[in-house]
Amino acid sequence: MSEFEAIRRLLAEYCQLCDDGQFDKWAGLFTSDGSFTAFGRTHTGRPALAEFIASAPLGKHLCFNAVIDLDGNKARCVSDFMFYKRNRELGSVGRYVDELVCEEEAWRFVSRSVEMMPRE
Repeated sequence: MSEFEAIRRLLAEYCQLCDDGQFDKWAGLFTSDGSFTAFGRTHTGRPALAEFIASAPLGKHLCFNAVIDLDGNKARCVSDFMFYKRNRELGSVGRYVDELVCEEEAWRFVSRSVEMMPRE
C-alpha cells in the first residue's frame, strides 16, 4: 500500500470507527499525545479524545477531497467533510486540517482541527 493509500485509509477509519461507536479504537488513530480541536476546544491525549468523542452525537461522517502533502514520515492533509445526524439531516459541513506522522508502521493523527463552513 502506498503512503497516500495508507493515509486515505486512516481518514476512512476515523469516520467509520467514530460512526460505529468504537471510541477507544478511534482514539488509537491519534498519537499518544495527539490532539483534536473542534468548537473552540482542544482535547489532547487518547483518554481525553475517547471521552470527548463518546459524548458527541452519533451519525455518519463523509470525508472527501483529501489533499495530502508528504514529507518523509510526516504529512499534512486537508480534507472536506459532511456529517449527517442519525435522523439523516445534514448536521455540519467543513474541513479537517491534519498533521500526521507514521510511527510503528502506521499513520496517525498528531493533530486534527475542524474548520466549520459558515451557514451563510
